[in-house]
Amino acid sequence: MISESISCPYCGKNIPFSEAISREIEAKLNEELHLREGNLMKRYQADLATAVEKASRFAMATATTELAFEVETLKGQLLETEGKLTQAQGIEIKLRQERQ
Repeated sequence: MISESISCPYCGKNIPFSEAISREIEAKLNEELHLREGNLMKRYQADLATAVEKASRFAMATATTELAFEVETLKGQLLETEGKLTQAQGIEIKLRQERQ
């Protein structure tokens, strides 16, 4: 007849066989769970780093494009203002000449 309990090798206490097996299985499952959790965490961190890098590159490209457009717009406004200034200076010179 098979014994339905086993003795603990550390304390000598009799432990039901089903409990001993379930504890062993539970320990193995916990170990596997921690291993998988660690692997998932590493993968998550790698995916997160990749996503942050991609978002950063996209933001930089978008900002560069927007700034380039803004610079071109400001250059156009500056040229227009310089043209008006030159025109106003010409008018001022004519008016001074007429007064003299």
